[in-house]
Amino acid sequence: MISKTASAVIVALLILSGALIGQESIDQLLWGDDIYITTASKTQEHASDAPAAVIIITEEMIKERGYRDLKDIFSDLPGFDISTNIYGEFSTLIAQRGIGGNNKIVLLLNGTRITSPSGKQFQFGNNVPVWNLKKIEIVYGPASALYGADAFSVVNMITKDAEDEEEIHVDLVAGQDNTFDVYMSVNRRLSEDISLNVFARKYKSDGPDLSDEYPELSSEYSGIKHYGYNDPTDDMNLFVNAEIRDFSILFHYSDYNEQLSKALEPQDHYMYSDDAYWGHSLWQLALKHKHTRNKLSIKTDATYSQFEIDPEMNWVYFADYMPDNKLKVHQYGIMEKYNLETQFDYDLTGDLNAIAGLSHSELMGMPTGDKTGDPFDTEGPLRLNNFYNDLYPQNAIRETEHAAYLQLRYRFSDELNFVGGFRYDYNSKYKETNNPRVGAIFRKDDTTLKLLFGGAYIAPGLFHRYETWFTEEYGHIQNLDLKPEKLKTVEVNWTQNFSEKLKTSIGIYYNDVKDLIVRKSYGPIEFRPDWYADGGWVDANGDSSVWVEWSTNFGKLTSYGVDVPVYYLFSPDLKIFASYSFLDGEITDPETGDKSDIFKTSQHKISGGLTYILFDKLYITPRFRWASEIVTRQENSIYKGDRMPGYDLFFLNLHYKDVIDNLDAHLSINNLLNKSYYTAGVATEGSNTYLPRVPQNLMTITGGVSYRF
Repeated sequence: MISKTASAVIVALLILSGALIGQESIDQLLWGDDIYITTASKTQEHASDAPAAVIIITEEMIKERGYRDLKDIFSDLPGFDISTNIYGEFSTLIAQRGIGGNNKIVLLLNGTRITSPSGKQFQFGNNVPVWNLKKIEIVYGPASALYGADAFSVVNMITKDAEDEEEIHVDLVAGQDNTFDVYMSVNRRLSEDISLNVFARKYKSDGPDLSDEYPELSSEYSGIKHYGYNDPTDDMNLFVNAEIRDFSILFHYSDYNEQLSKALEPQDHYMYSDDAYWGHSLWQLALKHKHTRNKLSIKTDATYSQFEIDPEMNWVYFADYMPDNKLKVHQYGIMEKYNLETQFDYDLTGDLNAIAGLSHSELMGMPTGDKTGDPFDTEGPLRLNNFYNDLYPQNAIRETEHAAYLQLRYRFSDELNFVGGFRYDYNSKYKETNNPRVGAIFRKDDTTLKLLFGGAYIAPGLFHRYETWFTEEYGHIQNLDLKPEKLKTVEVNWTQNFSEKLKTSIGIYYNDVKDLIVRKSYGPIEFRPDWYADGGWVDANGDSSVWVEWSTNFGKLTSYGVDVPVYYLFSPDLKIFASYSFLDGEITDPETGDKSDIFKTSQHKISGGLTYILFDKLYITPRFRWASEIVTRQENSIYKGDRMPGYDLFFLNLHYKDVIDNLDAHLSINNLLNKSYYTAGVATEGSNTYLPRVPQNLMTITGGVSYRF
């Protein structure tokens, strides 16, 4: 059932939508010129003509609503289930339309991938800043025909360029728990042919200690009370984009350090301290060239990407057999990828356009593994303990991929467009795969109807296949026989503009995922004494066996649902936004045929808010998010597959423009009502490793100033 608070908000929005006034187009007022997007089909088009369900977040929306990182935006998007403040290796768990996995979202910065080349789950924490962006384009559903076989969905973050206002922008934010968030951006045209965009951001916080705020958790896990339950964070980002005539150079660097132990069992297992953290660096360097002549446009991108786990990263594990009762465990891995892609865009006739491309990539490096005691010596011969091969040298893993794709767009009439795409990928490990994309778009006046079908294919990343770690008598072993996940989706999307003030859309979808990859218990294996000598598992209880888990393919997932975003302009000074999402489906166990609900998701979700402009300077934006009960896994030690309570949250952002010339002030309050609540945990939700539920932050307040030179 919907809570009384959420019901009151919905009723209020419906009452406010009673009077439609004004003359300007709602699209123009909401997005301005940014209603034209490029992400859906790699060519500029009106969002209504794109062969996908799309949502645009503009620079103005980011400032008005107080978004700082991409994870903040996900909480307002229809169809997204999120579990925030999970331990550092994941930070935020995301499921889109029932399909879980942070690695299933292709994240782009100005069209360049900035996710890990290893295929490891991407960390959506305080490391994906959005304050400097011109806009964000979110494409729902498979986009594999253009973006690669793994494109279950695409998020493209677009920065300012030389055509936008030249400025130097500094933003300073501070808050409780020694939180500091500082960034600077520079957008300059250096000459007629050269322009430069630079962005740097530093985020640092001790994080709130929740051990006194959740007494039921403190009594259940006494270790939290004893050692505290905070979430220290130390992240940094750097972005440089230079445009030189037909060339552009893009450099992106992210240094990520967040609490590792959070969401892990503290009682008798893990220590919570500033010393235990997950750390990695991720960077990309891309050289792009675009040549246009008559009806032909040729784009060439050469990209290098590297992901490296900090060799100093560690967690501290309680172990009775150690002299000080503590065992420090380090993890390391490094992957790098080279990619070369050329794309041809040609208008065959006035009504027929073709986009074709070829790409080649090489992936190499060392998968993740653990080591007790001292950190890995990255200058020496790196070795990892591994269940099937005890020693794996650096750069032992290497894969290549080749791809060719073609997309045709044909305009049958002014109202009817057809888009068809096909991509062929060849992977040296998984051989070939073919993924189609088909869309029919009917658009007349203020009505748009889209019929969409697409496929995607995610080959298990090297970290998935080779990942190996241990904690005393429990560990994770590699599975070299993992199969790719395969997705097929169908969607009908209807969008309607009413009286130039009210805009809504209804997206009805069905997803079918085969060979779903999950972590499962493998069971006990015979203990080998040489494992401890090599830094491996420990037979602490002397029963000659240890328990292990692994990543494996686990049957089939089907999901279906409805997403309904609504935008309403009550007046030039009052903008209202809301969305409702319904999700249902099931996961089928391949061994027993048993069916279960899709874990870590809520069947109903509502989010929304409004922006009210006072005195043409003060922007007041309250927001809310409500999620119904959350499905848990069968292994959950508290709920055992049943549903855990949902939550409703409120946020408030105040933004005052031009306190003095070029100086803005802003204040953000998250969890405005200071409510305690939980989100779903990771993995098996209640083994001897993971918490069955993860406590979330209470009210947090941050404020700052922003100055434009």
